[in-house]
Parts: sequence; C-alpha cells; structure tokens
Amino acid sequence: MHAIGSPARLLAGLIIPATCPRAEGQATAEGRRSVGIKVGANHEQAEDGLRGTASAGGISVGFPINRSWSGEVELWVPAFIRNANGDPRHRDIQASFSMVRYFGAGRVRPYLLAGASIARTDERFTTCIADRVPLSSPGSGLATPTIVACSESDVRERRHERFGSTPAYVLGGAGFEVALGPRLRLATEIRVHAAPTSVIVRPSAAVLVLF
Repeated sequence: MHAIGSPARLLAGLIIPATCPRAEGQATAEGRRSVGIKVGANHEQAEDGLRGTASAGGISVGFPINRSWSGEVELWVPAFIRNANGDPRHRDIQASFSMVRYFGAGRVRPYLLAGASIARTDERFTTCIADRVPLSSPGSGLATPTIVACSESDVRERRHERFGSTPAYVLGGAGFEVALGPRLRLATEIRVHAAPTSVIVRPSAAVLVLF
C-alpha cells in the first residue's frame, strides 16, 4: 500500500499546482499575447489655451517578453474638443508603443508602463470674413475683406478650414490587471502623454482577450 500511495501523491502534486488561480494570473507574462478593447476619457491642455475633455476609445495588442515585462502597441481615438468659444474643434489620434512592467503573480497584478507616441493632430476651424474700412485709412471709404469674429452681424463669408500636424509625446502610466478567467482580463489604468506644448491625461478601462 505504501508503494502504490507514493506515486499517487506525486501525481497529485503535479496536477494541483497546474490548475490553481495563481498559474492563470501569470498567463500574459509567460507567453500569451493579448488583444484589448479600451474605452475612457481624453483630457488635453495646451499652452495656446486649448483645454477640454472628450470620450475616447482604442485597441491594443500586447506581446510577452518574459515573466515581468511585455510590449504593447496601441491606437487611441478621442472625440473632438472645443475651446471656450466653441471653435476650433481639435483632437489628437495617438499611435503608441509602451513597455509594461508587471508586479506579482496573483489574480490582480499592478503594472507600470513607459513609452512614446506619435499623434495625428486634427484641428478644424471657421474663418469669418466681413467687408470693413481699414482703421488706417478711415477717410477712403473703401471696404476690404477683413477677418472678424464669427459672431459679428456683418459676416458675409464663412470658410471651414482644417489643419493637421504630427507631434511626438513621451508617455507613462500605471494600472491594475484582473484575471476574469483563463483567457479574459480586465485592466484599469491612467496614462499621461507629455509634449513641450501640451499634456494629455487618459483614464481608461480595457477588456483583454489572451491567445
């Protein structure tokens, strides 16, 4: 009976650790890629007075490097924001790469991340034109096309214009990843994108599918 019992205990010792929740919590860092769907908010503040918050969403692809590190590629698309005057409309679509450092190996794992991003700035505005006599020659009586505030009553033309640029940002952030099952994770985080002329703060939540 003793000879038969020893192999049985050995087999049980091999099976039980392989099915415990801790092993599931390590899946992402130990070799499983992930695809994520993200929703959140985008708060931007720039030195030209632009400030606003808009809803946003994105997708991400994660790939493991070792037990503690992984890489992530992300696309983040916010809605437009407006300044205090309601014009222009502005947003920065971000494409980023980050390195993610996980801590612990349980069902809930905190993490830190750092990386860089390139933004596609999309700014749309309206230029309003009115015929005005120049202040420098009031006696001439000749009115010339002049850019004025769009709220002026004598506006005769409204031009809808668009401007684009591609600024670069450095980014950092922190969050928690919670195992919901063998192939499903929930992540909540906050990221900050910083450039010389603007800062973007991004709280978000994501559902991650492992494969």
